[in-house]
Amino acid sequence: DLNAYRTDVIQALGGVETILEHTLFKATAFPSWEGLFWERASGFEESMKFKKLTNAQRSGLNQIPNRRFTLWWSPTINRAK
Repeated sequence: DLNAYRTDVIQALGGVETILEHTLFKATAFPSWEGLFWERASGFEESMKFKKLTNAQRSGLNQIPNRRFTLWWSPTINRAK
């Protein structure tokens, strides 16, 4: 069960607040960390979903979850010395 695994990993890393202290979260200006999870679409993404978009605009929207992931993990990934 992935939900149990996710919960265990978050707890092993010290909880959400501790994880956020070691990421770039403060630079995002998000009021809450919940908006950063890529399985939840933001209000902006939801509002754009049903509009008439060009292919370039649509592919740009598809990049948002990837950018969130990169922003979330970049301090961890780039920590190697």
